[in-house]
Amino acid sequence: MKQPEQKRKTLQHMNFAVRGLSIALLLGGTILLAHPARALFPELNQQLDIRHNNSTQGDARNEADRLTRLGGRQEQAGQFEKAIASWKEALELYHQIGDLEAKGRLYDYLGITYGRLGFYPEAEDALRRRLAIARDTRDFQGQIYGLNNVGTLLLQQGSLSDALAAFKEGLEVSNSVRHMEGMGLSLSNIGLVAAESGDYSQAIKQYKAALKFRRRASDAVGEAVTWNHLGDVHQAIEEYKEAAAAYGAALRLARQARDPGNRLRAIDGLAPAHQAAVGRYGYAVELLGERLAVSRDLENLPQQLISMHSLAKLYEEMNEPETALRFYRLALALARQLEDVQVENEVMNTLIRLGDF
Repeated sequence: MKQPEQKRKTLQHMNFAVRGLSIALLLGGTILLAHPARALFPELNQQLDIRHNNSTQGDARNEADRLTRLGGRQEQAGQFEKAIASWKEALELYHQIGDLEAKGRLYDYLGITYGRLGFYPEAEDALRRRLAIARDTRDFQGQIYGLNNVGTLLLQQGSLSDALAAFKEGLEVSNSVRHMEGMGLSLSNIGLVAAESGDYSQAIKQYKAALKFRRRASDAVGEAVTWNHLGDVHQAIEEYKEAAAAYGAALRLARQARDPGNRLRAIDGLAPAHQAAVGRYGYAVELLGERLAVSRDLENLPQQLISMHSLAKLYEEMNEPETALRFYRLALALARQLEDVQVENEVMNTLIRLGDF
């Protein structure tokens, strides 16, 4: 294995929240990427299955359930602040009627949505409250996901030792009840901490261990996440063939699971890995074309912009100026529509350099 350079390479996908990549966020088994703010945490377990609670009837119960479902619709429409307001109202009503299960579920929703907005202290507070309820009610699955959610937030904020402690506790709980999915999740997250610390050998070891449990749990989406993480590490240490194999495995799983988040992420790693390893520009073009098609199917304009800009740069590298210019112009128009000043300026400078502006 090659040693990393003295100046540590930046992993393409490791700093997941800052880079805003399209990473899997689970919503009742579905990935929704219609809004760029969703692309935050690769392993933040999101169980926004907005359910009607029929165990107790009454005006307070009915109103709390209505507000919970309303918040779910608002969240799915990208109206995160409105969703938070609805869920906080519902939370107070569930508190009044003493429904701990519903309160725990709402703290999950609030923590994840606060995290999407970058309100990390509020997110951590909500997720720790959810974790406390899971402990009080001996909800082991809730504890596993709660610990991993808290750890993910801590990792995003650079608190590696605290994040590692949360992930290790999640692994202990998973082991105690033989929860295969939780074991895979926790090991994968422990690998993330190792990678962030620059210990790539340890990261690879943890990811490979995680893959075994994710397969046993038939967790295709989680397995794709871990394969993408493994690709990141191999890419960082310039093991491009190994990186291409890992990203390729993630892409196959993501296609089978109809998981656009991991599909886009795998393509983002696989295309440059193939270029660096064997100069397969034709395959890279094919992959980025798939990326653009997926982004269009999702009606996700920011992801379409990434796809167009990537294709433009690739065609320029392939010395196909006319096709490159066509994609640069499309990217410029979309960047202006999205008011993405950074990409707009970058594309404009490229067009000036190419004599087309």
